[in-house]
Amino acid sequence: MEIREAFKGVAGRSLSLIFPACSYENCIFLIGHMRCGSTALSNILCSRGDISGYGEAHISYTPETTPGLLALNQAKKQRWTFKARFLYDKLLHNHLDDNPPPDFFSARAIFMVRRPEETIPSIVRLFQKIRSNEYGSFLKACAYYEARLEQMKDLWLHFRSERKTCLNYEDLVAAPEEKLKRLSSALELSPPLKNQYSPDDVVKEPGVGDPFEATKHSKIVTRKSPQLNELTLSDKEKTALASASDAYDRFVAATAC
Repeated sequence: MEIREAFKGVAGRSLSLIFPACSYENCIFLIGHMRCGSTALSNILCSRGDISGYGEAHISYTPETTPGLLALNQAKKQRWTFKARFLYDKLLHNHLDDNPPPDFFSARAIFMVRRPEETIPSIVRLFQKIRSNEYGSFLKACAYYEARLEQMKDLWLHFRSERKTCLNYEDLVAAPEEKLKRLSSALELSPPLKNQYSPDDVVKEPGVGDPFEATKHSKIVTRKSPQLNELTLSDKEKTALASASDAYDRFVAATAC
């Protein structure tokens, strides 16, 4: 395993040397948490010819990692557009961005967040559907959500103001065209983003995006969120939810999201 990882690292660095465009300056990272609405937005972004990517590459960005490794990952899945202006990845877990190199923060960053009252039940339902215990309980989902937002808040502080923007899930689904126009301006995309993508172009494999909704739609749509009945929560679950809500409030206060 260590030999394979070392080989990937060397290959990624070599690719960055051969293709100077494989640099953090030319990366777009969506930094969010599970069930924040990242799948549909990723599909819209990656449907463009000037953005190379497919969704969540599960690359850990460390001082040894280069964007060439991201391009290599995309090439393996036949999704690398080497003439594209940007390389895209989305990061939804702390172990992927807890030790990034300084150059990481020269990328463009889209931060996405969703209220815990909607997010937590959605996470639980997803992991129950895929029969995984990893985040299949309310307490585990709350712990993940709170820790993720705390790290997202810290990451936000390191990106330059002109290189970062924040999207709230509820605002995005309420007015997708307006928010996509704003995002296009922040990312300097021309022509601007459109609220559409082809379901046929979506990478259909576990871990890349929502395995149940990815191919059902061709744009950002408003969906009914899971209803949280706090009367059914235990005292521990109510305490965990309150703590997650505090983390959300701190993130919004720090980012004005």
